[in-house]
Amino acid sequence: MKSLSIDVINDQHFFSGTYTHIVKIYENLRNHDYNSNFFHFSLQNDEGNLPQEAVIKKGIFSFLNSKYRFIYNVKLGTNFLTGINWKSFRELKGDVQILSGPTLLPLVKYYNNVIVIGHDLYFLDNKGRSAVERTYMKRIYKLFDTPKYLMVDSEFTKMEFVRSLKLDGNKIGVVYPAFDSGIFRPGKTEIRNFLGVGSDDKILLSVGGDNPNKNIETVIRLLAALPEHYKLLRVGRNFRTLKMIDDLHLNRRVILLGNVDAYFLSELYRASDVLIFPSLFEGFGIPVVEAMASGTPVITSNRTSLPEVVGNAGIVSDPFDIEFMRDSILKITGDDAFKGELVRKGLKRAKFFSSEKQFEVLNDIIRKVCEEG
Repeated sequence: MKSLSIDVINDQHFFSGTYTHIVKIYENLRNHDYNSNFFHFSLQNDEGNLPQEAVIKKGIFSFLNSKYRFIYNVKLGTNFLTGINWKSFRELKGDVQILSGPTLLPLVKYYNNVIVIGHDLYFLDNKGRSAVERTYMKRIYKLFDTPKYLMVDSEFTKMEFVRSLKLDGNKIGVVYPAFDSGIFRPGKTEIRNFLGVGSDDKILLSVGGDNPNKNIETVIRLLAALPEHYKLLRVGRNFRTLKMIDDLHLNRRVILLGNVDAYFLSELYRASDVLIFPSLFEGFGIPVVEAMASGTPVITSNRTSLPEVVGNAGIVSDPFDIEFMRDSILKITGDDAFKGELVRKGLKRAKFFSSEKQFEVLNDIIRKVCEEG
């Protein structure tokens, strides 16, 4: 089986959890001697943290800076509505093609052994982002019944595909995203000094862009409900929440870091007292695992896949219950024994999402697809 050539095709944003997942799958296959090739479609000019040997296709308007939401939406709409993203990869030679999400599904008609990663069905019932993007994604979702096999990120997502799209559960496998244990691990860090955070300050970490499902507005309100010496590190794009930070006079308590690479992010986990991740919708939620693996306590949402991911190793909350989350933060930062227990449970839980466990399932799916072919 390992003599097979596998094309891994991605058009997800560099710093998204879905991108991290597909790159880890690619690296896992290579580490287990599969002949794998990585193909990436990019909306921007920089190459992010791509595998060194990746084949890159640039999109229309890739030279434009995506700092502003309007420009980002123009680039996204132009490239995906014209199909340039999937049309760039119609003549690959691999025995198996693994597609990183629904936006590449039209490629199914060009290949026999296609596995599609179904990260989530966010746009099916949610109204976040632009109307054009929602309409496009709902149309693309109809193609999910065409590939030979689907890999999804969680049992929650599998149930969503079966329930909402009426797909055969026997053709859907759960392949959990794996964290990089060489990067995300406990340890000391000097990054507090680099960020200008005082030794008496408490650090909250928020990871993810401020799209509606990430619920960053609640994170900002939560910070406002805490004492002045609590600071917030924000990792990810910030379009919608900048005015809120200003209106609540939190500018001196929020450090906006934008998108960061995995190594810098690992330092932030180790420096932080708590990860705050009250997302409203996640197909998985890789920051939760990365935080647990780094020895950082987690407060997350009771919605969608997140209780499945965190298990009993973190605090699960109604994503809008600011009072409960505030009290939980105060307990974590004020009770060393309680914090230590969360850290211990988190480190144990993170091991469940190892690369080896992921490969076992991944290898079985590849075998099934090729046997059917």
